[in-house]
Amino acid sequence: MSGLPLQLVDPFRQASLGAEYEGEFPLERMSRLRDLLVGEPGGSVRYRLRFSQPGSRRHRLEGELETTVALPCQRCFRPSRHEVETRFAFELVESETELGLLDETQEGLLVENERISLPQLLEDEILLALPVIAVHADVSECRGSDWQQWMDAEQAKDVVEDGEQQENPFAALAGLKGESKPGND
Repeated sequence: MSGLPLQLVDPFRQASLGAEYEGEFPLERMSRLRDLLVGEPGGSVRYRLRFSQPGSRRHRLEGELETTVALPCQRCFRPSRHEVETRFAFELVESETELGLLDETQEGLLVENERISLPQLLEDEILLALPVIAVHADVSECRGSDWQQWMDAEQAKDVVEDGEQQENPFAALAGLKGESKPGND
């Protein structure tokens, strides 16, 4: 096992050699991911990649990765930490025709120009594993947005002023709603 090669690799050759890579790669070197993160993207992704050739004409890449990233919470816009752990397995193919021949239980990786970037592959897998909507897992950590805090304060003013509940200006409309039902004419 060795560290991740930064140059493009021939995955078919890697599979025929049974190459394995294991280590850590800095998140700061993943530009697309870095643009989504809050604060400095310190830390790294721990990975393990295994190439194999299970059949004479089949080539396979299996991997796993784990990292922790800080994304902006969609409720309060403050950093929320997310654990990312994923496993993947690809059948390596050279054409769209071969891709179409895979059964539905196999996921294909189309290798264009006979080379792939392993750091880019890791970055792609992290991006796919991110939550669709990032929020704090523990609601008590989420303080809400500044707008939400202002709204909560305004609602508290309306409900309690001098120890009494204020009259709702729309209360009269509730009475009209009951009178205008069909058949009440």
